[in-house]
Amino acid sequence: MKIDFATWPDGTTVTDFAETAESLELSSDMNRFDDDVNVTVTVHKTEDEAIVEGRLAARARSTCVRCLEEFDVAIEEDFRRIGKLVPAVNVGEDTGDPDYLFLPANEPVWDLNTVVREIILLAIPENPVCTEDCRGLCPKCGENLNLKECGCEQPKSDSPLAKLKDILAQKTKP
Repeated sequence: MKIDFATWPDGTTVTDFAETAESLELSSDMNRFDDDVNVTVTVHKTEDEAIVEGRLAARARSTCVRCLEEFDVAIEEDFRRIGKLVPAVNVGEDTGDPDYLFLPANEPVWDLNTVVREIILLAIPENPVCTEDCRGLCPKCGENLNLKECGCEQPKSDSPLAKLKDILAQKTKP
């Protein structure tokens, strides 16, 4: 969705829109988006400034980095951005606030798809895990340990805390 400062009405406007994952360039090796990204925004616009407050909802199909199984990741994020038209020479200046953007006055169109894409990419886990207690794959045979035990001898941990784990296990035995 784009806000054209020349044609968008001044005042407050509420609108809903949906974008495809392809138009937002979201899909990757670890994440797939089968559904549209739904966005609701409230735009408070004056002649040279727009405050955009919104909420987006998306669902990604991610691959667990431990067990390699696919699972759904729900993404729901609130956001607020301010865009101000300034002379083109000032566009690259740092506003001091990452949510406050300078937009070139000679091209008074603000593409909100870049904002939506950025928010989604930051919301997706870098190392997605299907559940916190995912046991992953056996390093020897590759069996998914969440589904069944494989029978392989598991390597002993060289961690200095491994001994503490053994002590805690003995204390919890009846």
